[in-house]
Amino acid sequence: MAEQKQDVARLSLGKRIAARLIPIWRRTNPFLTDYKVCMAFESLGENCEFGFVQSHFGAEPLGLLRFSGVTVDQLIDALDHDFEGVGEPDQTEVHLNPEGGEYLSIDTRYRFSSHSMVLANAATEAEAAVLIQRRGKFLKRKMLEDLRSPLKIYIFQSPHEIAATQMLRLLSALRRHGPARLLFVRPDPDPALQGTATQLEEGLMLGYTDRPGNADGVWAPSHALWIRLLRHALKLCGAERAARLGL
Repeated sequence: MAEQKQDVARLSLGKRIAARLIPIWRRTNPFLTDYKVCMAFESLGENCEFGFVQSHFGAEPLGLLRFSGVTVDQLIDALDHDFEGVGEPDQTEVHLNPEGGEYLSIDTRYRFSSHSMVLANAATEAEAAVLIQRRGKFLKRKMLEDLRSPLKIYIFQSPHEIAATQMLRLLSALRRHGPARLLFVRPDPDPALQGTATQLEEGLMLGYTDRPGNADGVWAPSHALWIRLLRHALKLCGAERAARLGL
């Protein structure tokens, strides 16, 4: 009986010590902090680069457009129509990419294409279509719900310069749904800009990397610059938001 009481006491002490140390580790572990930074953002396109950046830092959020190809005009059209029909069988084309053995999908109304992460050796095309349609409907609902929250910052990354009028149109389309913040990211040859972000106006920011993430045909984003510009963008959004992430 005495030994059992000692075991209980030691277990209780261990729990109290862990309760104190784990929050400290979470605040001071740099990798975990980078993970939290990445989770504060959601990709809207133009391609998969930011999705791969998130994966590099251990962040794997669910997102409708995280691994998709979509233009600003296509995205505005989808937002203006509440992504109506996304995931419906008559609006979803599925085909096999022979190079990677992965099924890809195309939304025939808004014309954005997406990776499915479903391989041909794991499912038939008919089975993959059911999975893709089901996931598309779920992620559409999730995106529309998330857009009503002030917590997410949305990223549109492009290897090309996008006109200010287009940036404002996309911000306006997002804000039809809720109090969104939008960060555009593009490469810039100026080393002084790389890894930084600037506020263009309330709710709209522009960040800079050094090069497209797939410049050599293989996805290899500049992770260090990306995390620096994300941290900078969070600070531009306010001290309270940055403090919640321990920045």
